[in-house]
Amino acid sequence: MRQQEARLTDIPIPLNAKPLPKYFWMDEQESAGVMLGYCVTASPQEIVSFYSQEMERFGWDQIVYCNAHEHLLIFEKPGRVCSISLRPVDLLVNRSINSQNNTISLIIFTGNKHSSI
Repeated sequence: MRQQEARLTDIPIPLNAKPLPKYFWMDEQESAGVMLGYCVTASPQEIVSFYSQEMERFGWDQIVYCNAHEHLLIFEKPGRVCSISLRPVDLLVNRSINSQNNTISLIIFTGNKHSSI
């Protein structure tokens, strides 16, 4: 898990985020893809605002925002892409997570632009 997080030094993680181990994945091939998952107690709008501001500070450009069943933000910088998905927490899978209405899953994927997502 720490190795995956180390590859995301230019992608901020909210302070109150708790890891969701089932979403930790790393591609050792040339795409250098990394996926991390967290549980965050905040509203989707708060997290969208956080990433809209913080990603810009880290040199990312927001290219897509979709607000449907889940919130999806896509950012890019030269040679890389990052998607941030905000989803309702699956409480049946994560029984240890408090059932507060403002608890969401935060899924981050980043990789080289030529990687297949």
